Amino acid sequence: STIIDKKYFADFVKILEFLHSFPEALSISDKFPFGIDMDLLERALILKEVNGPLSDILQVFLSTIFSLQIEERNEIRIEYRMNGDAPLNHSKIDLMRNASRVNKWIYKHYNLRVNMLVMDSSTLSELLRLHFLCSGALLSDHSSKARFQARGGYRSMDDPGLMLLTKHPHIMKFLTQYSVFQLPTRDIIRIATCLIDQILTYSNLRDIVEERI
Repeated sequence: STIIDKKYFADFVKILEFLHSFPEALSISDKFPFGIDMDLLERALILKEVNGPLSDILQVFLSTIFSLQIEERNEIRIEYRMNGDAPLNHSKIDLMRNASRVNKWIYKHYNLRVNMLVMDSSTLSELLRLHFLCSGALLSDHSSKARFQARGGYRSMDDPGLMLLTKHPHIMKFLTQYSVFQLPTRDIIRIATCLIDQILTYSNLRDIVEERI
């Protein structure tokens, strides 16, 4: 029995199962020393408190992605290009070019990459917006080939963030003016599941899954 609308129940269980399955990889204990149960996740998605569990859960997902990005950058050289590892007639080519521009813009104006910016409940909304705008950035051929080999055939065009931008552009438009905590539950679930899908593209998580199998 759950107070979450039944049409969101499958995604609700996906989020809960992911948090239970990879506590070490997500460093869950840093934010939730006693773990996350169904009641706590319900509270996060229904009440949407600025300094509550929703903020901590989204920070856990986003900080995990940022850590994985930093690890990847330490292993391979990442170079962004306007015309990179995707055909020019690809349906998402404009979004991918824009992602490359955003990555360069952030570094130019903050002198830091998005994964190095300060994260807390007050900056979370903007970091989510910048992160998704950076998702799927075009890479140089060398960077693309290195990533393809390191992450099991993954390419920029496979980024789940691109799907979120394509299917639900209103989320990015909303985050330019408002907080993520003001979004309806359905959009918060979309953001959380997209972050989960992004985490699962990294070899670290796939290795854990393969070892368990």
